[in-house]
Amino acid sequence: MKSMTLAGLVLVGLIPVAADAAPASIKFAFPAPPRSLVNKWSFAPWVKEVNAASGGTLAIKIIAGPTLGNFRNIYPRTIKGVTDISFGVHGPMGKQFRKTSVGLLPYESNNTLEAAAALWSVYEQGLIADEYKGVKVLGLFNFPHSALHSKGTNIKSAKDLKGMKIAVNAPMNARIVVALGGTPVTMTPPQVYQSASRGLVNGFLIA
Repeated sequence: MKSMTLAGLVLVGLIPVAADAAPASIKFAFPAPPRSLVNKWSFAPWVKEVNAASGGTLAIKIIAGPTLGNFRNIYPRTIKGVTDISFGVHGPMGKQFRKTSVGLLPYESNNTLEAAAALWSVYEQGLIADEYKGVKVLGLFNFPHSALHSKGTNIKSAKDLKGMKIAVNAPMNARIVVALGGTPVTMTPPQVYQSASRGLVNGFLIA
């Protein structure tokens, strides 16, 4: 079975289903909380539509939270068959998707719809396809442009970032923070809120 993940990134296993067989049970791993808007607005409606369109041959179930994997390990766990379909973000996976990170470059697009369409086109042309060997990509998309948020610090210019600890979840953002004089602290999206709340970081660069 070939499996895969969405940076977002969405991956799927190729599962043959006999017409007269019982519905194929398919696990869809979603590392974020179930109340995430990505799940509420995108994946939950998509799963409902696909299940209905399958004519009773598929039974896709979203398993939210870190039960089947977190943002750091969901890709290899999908490949190993722990889950059949998964959602993930590229940032926490390190250098594995260096070509795909072109979609994170600042000032290259005006909005996320434009960026997502361009990223999918680049994938279809085969320019970044080699980064997804062994999996079937269901979709690639971009989150909104990252914005700098701070906790109790009035940032008026780039100079104010010097010495600040800034949470990031992508290598590209980490390099930007370093260039501005700050110290990047890498973490996954679910860790950002608690880290800022507890004062472990002074701010965060995130969509």
